[in-house]
Amino acid sequence: MSSVSQETASPAADRPLAARLAMGVLKVLGLIVYTLLFAELFIRLVVHQPILPRYVTDTPWGVRGNIPNARFWQHTSEVTAAFHYNSQGMRDERTFPLAKPAGVCRVALFGDSYFAGFELKYPDTYAYRLEQALRQRGYKVEVLNFAVSGFGTAEHNRTYEGFARKFSPDVVLYEWHLTDFDDNVRSGLYRLKDGQLQPAAKTFLPSISLQNKLMKSSVYRFVADNSQLYNFLRENLARYAKRALKVVNAKAAGDEEGGGAGNLGAAVYAKASPYAVSLSEALLDQAKASAARDNAGFYVMEIPRPVSRTQFEPSITQMSPQFLGTLNLIQPTPQLTAAGRPDRKLYLEHGAQHLSPEGVGVILAASLDRIASDPRLQRCHGDRF
Repeated sequence: MSSVSQETASPAADRPLAARLAMGVLKVLGLIVYTLLFAELFIRLVVHQPILPRYVTDTPWGVRGNIPNARFWQHTSEVTAAFHYNSQGMRDERTFPLAKPAGVCRVALFGDSYFAGFELKYPDTYAYRLEQALRQRGYKVEVLNFAVSGFGTAEHNRTYEGFARKFSPDVVLYEWHLTDFDDNVRSGLYRLKDGQLQPAAKTFLPSISLQNKLMKSSVYRFVADNSQLYNFLRENLARYAKRALKVVNAKAAGDEEGGGAGNLGAAVYAKASPYAVSLSEALLDQAKASAARDNAGFYVMEIPRPVSRTQFEPSITQMSPQFLGTLNLIQPTPQLTAAGRPDRKLYLEHGAQHLSPEGVGVILAASLDRIASDPRLQRCHGDRF
């Protein structure tokens, strides 16, 4: 009996140890691959995770910038949009010389993913449509888009000072969004001390070193551009990391209300702390002063939050009315409310709630007259040629 058992019991035991280890590793890898494929299929069928790659890198002026010459796609259940950043990191097919062409005026846009045109085809973006609308009115104008996903006012200011002002814009237009309150605290680029705005951190480049290394891999880029599972994990991890970083920098700035531990689980659209409001006001004041120093017009356009297809909630009103009265503020909330209908989507609903092409049309109509009437653009009007 024992001899029979020995003959039939374990052909595997007769294999070399290395072969058995290799087989074990293959089984583990197979299980991992199977699990990932199952998870990918589950996310695609149940969650429908949007794929919104952010091709960003470091810049000499210390904040993130779009990767020059990058080409990629964004996919949601509502839209598939091609993206291209030029050699200067702008979403444009053109490259702009630093010196303005004779007789041309420039409008510089600063914003996050809304002005960058996430979930939009290029001809549907605000930057493209603003330039076309101004040209149709007889202005010889170029619109330069310095928007980078995830930016707040502090990063706009660093980009303006370190890069954008070299292009001599005649009009500077800042986008404002509710997330800017948190972004301005989180970056740690500036702090308020005794009510005065002071530079703080020299750079704000979260995870960029790792991102630069990963982007060298074509396998990573393929996964980032196509896997809903990867994008699901990245978005959720990034959301937690952002909240944690905000808590750290809020505490460092002495903002106990904004830096409490409970904020790790706070709602994305929680009311801003008094410190975050004051900091944001000071940053917008700084931006206005920088534009005035360069003899450029300065405007701020708010992108309100959609509550429903017919209701839209402003956030910049958390700032004091006295301060808002000092800004050239464009608030399209009334126009969006008037245009909203239950059967009309002014914001896309299956991605990250960016503006739809119709929504872009509404904010363009709300802002066009104000921008076109800026006295600095009049020298570029067709009547002058």
